Amino acid sequence: MTSESPSQTEPWVAKHGMKYAYAYDKGSALFRGVGATGYPSAVLVDAKGTIVYAGHPASINDGVIEKALDGALSKPIFEWPKELGGVAKLIRKGDLGAAVAEVQKLGEAHADIAKAVQGMVAGRVTALEKARDAGDWLAVETSGKALLKGLGKLPEAEQVKAILDALDKDKGAQEILKAQEKIAKIFAGELKKNQFDKVQKDLDKIREDLPGTAAARDALAGLEKLKALRAR
Repeated sequence: MTSESPSQTEPWVAKHGMKYAYAYDKGSALFRGVGATGYPSAVLVDAKGTIVYAGHPASINDGVIEKALDGALSKPIFEWPKELGGVAKLIRKGDLGAAVAEVQKLGEAHADIAKAVQGMVAGRVTALEKARDAGDWLAVETSGKALLKGLGKLPEAEQVKAILDALDKDKGAQEILKAQEKIAKIFAGELKKNQFDKVQKDLDKIREDLPGTAAARDALAGLEKLKALRAR
């Protein structure tokens, strides 16, 4: 995944003859959401959708991976039978509430899938709670709103709503959120060389004003990106 623009990425891909898959993470939303702090980073997600590892790829071991397989689907979504096509489509859309209701209609024949979907819901709520506890308010804001919309009438929706409501009322959290949003906006497009100095000053100020926060962490990651851009 890269937060850089296609005009920056495609020439590099062509020059190095890169063969593996890649995709764009505009504004580094995924990068922040998984708790990554540098490159390269690997992320391991368990069967419930909970991030169980985020860090350097060399530090992942077989034990961590095997544990994350507990409760995994016997078949990936793209191999599900036709009668589960509607459930799979809803999951891909993020409409988890409707997916739970749909799979429950199919009865005991697909009880394992129903359990897995419900585990996915629980895992995403847990991930949101972890983001809240870590003070990563941009992750709470972006993933929380999407999750709340997708949960529909599921009881977990009340938990998510409570987290978002608390964020709205917390002035300190709002200050960090605004700083995080500013950083995301800076890197959402292609930076020009004449912007580098101002961006560095802005990022340094955020680190000074909000030390020890997720905004300071994002600013540090931004400074690393800026350093890489300057070296080109």
